[in-house]
Amino acid sequence: MVRFLASMAVHNKRTLKQGDCKFAFIQATLPNSKLTIVKPPLGCPFSGPRSYWKLKKSLYSLCHAPCHWYKLISEILQSPEISLKPTKHDPCIFHGTILPGKPPLYLALYVDNFIFFSLDDDVEQYF
Repeated sequence: MVRFLASMAVHNKRTLKQGDCKFAFIQATLPNSKLTIVKPPLGCPFSGPRSYWKLKKSLYSLCHAPCHWYKLISEILQSPEISLKPTKHDPCIFHGTILPGKPPLYLALYVDNFIFFSLDDDVEQYF
């Protein structure tokens, strides 16, 4: 589907914009059902010996970190302020009208990176 999005941009003579979500996997809050306890790093001045931390946020090394990140970014993209919708066949491709009376925005997520374009410069600038 990302190739399809790229081909749509080329067909419409538009330049794909790209972005990277810095610290993406540590933005998502861990659900209470995913209790995660870790040992603090060696030499941590805030933790005594034989102490452990209960994580509140996700980490890059957690196997479920991408799922938590996708849930967070998906909720943000589908919020009333942005109101993008995932496509039926690929939940990582979003589309929708973010400025009334203007063409839609198309966006593709890949891990913590994204590409997007619209047929209108104002829509891209607003996003």
